[in-house]
Parts: sequence; structure tokens; C-alpha cells
Amino acid sequence: MKLENQNPVVHIEYPPWVNEVIDWERPYHSDEDRMRLAIAVAKENVERGTGGPFGAAIFETLSGRLVSVGMNSVVRLNNCTLHGEMVAFMMAQQRVGSYTLNAPMLPRHELYTSCEPCAMCLGTTLWSGVQRVVYGATREDATILNSRAVSNKKRQDLQRLSRQKSDKRAGSP
Repeated sequence: MKLENQNPVVHIEYPPWVNEVIDWERPYHSDEDRMRLAIAVAKENVERGTGGPFGAAIFETLSGRLVSVGMNSVVRLNNCTLHGEMVAFMMAQQRVGSYTLNAPMLPRHELYTSCEPCAMCLGTTLWSGVQRVVYGATREDATILNSRAVSNKKRQDLQRLSRQKSDKRAGSP
């Protein structure tokens, strides 16, 4: 494999659907409203084919102002670190102009994520400056859902292979 660029640049941006779906001006006052948004981002990401079922959002605690959203972008942007929470942190820090969301002149921030953060995202949360994390599904929930999805995929692959073998036996190309 030939490596093309000795000085790569990493560029991260939202998928095109984000501004169609996200209401950036609306205040999100309750935990339920904020979690609904994180889950909606995850759902939209899957339905639009731009990534996996993980979404996150960062809000100003008191005002309910939405600062950023994040969605799983690992495959879309070829970067294993681009989990939903990581994208949300990166975008929030760019929007507020600080490497930390607890800089002296900033309001308190909270992270809402559709699933319990993995070790990488949890570690980043500690450094990010958010003051509170709220998550929907547990890791166990996600593991069960993933194993069901993998199991369904394997079943579909086996059915497809079985049909192909049966077609070949029947004389189809």
C-alpha cells in the first residue's frame, strides 16, 4: 500500500442533512427534550446512511441553548475516533473558541448522548469541560442490539448464499 500524503489534513464537518433537521435557535429546557435530540441525531444518521446509530448533543446548562451535535462519523470520514461524542466535543469547542467548555467566561455545558460513552469518549468527557453527562442506552443495551443486528445480518447472508446455491443447482448462472 502506497501512502499518498506525508502531511495529511483532517477535516471534519457535519453531513449535509444536519441543518435540515436541527433547530439551532430553539432552547431545549428539559432532559427529555435534550435526549430526544441526541436520539434523533442518531436515528437520522442511520436513516440517511451517513453513519452508525450514535448521536450526541452539547447544551448550555441554564439557557438550554444547543451548542453542537455529533454523530458517529467513523466510516464516513475514515477515522476511528469520530464517535458521536467526539464530534460533538470538537464542534462545540470550535463554536465557543476554546479547547475547554469550562473556560472562565463560558456558561456550564452538558453532554447528552444516545448511548453510554465508551472508554475513549468517557476519557475525553473528563477533559472536555462539560459538567454533566446524560446517556440513553447502556453499553449492555448497545451490545445486545449489536449482537442481534450481527445475528440478523449473518442470517440474511446465509439465506442469500443458500438461494445462490439453490439457483446454481437449478441451472441458473
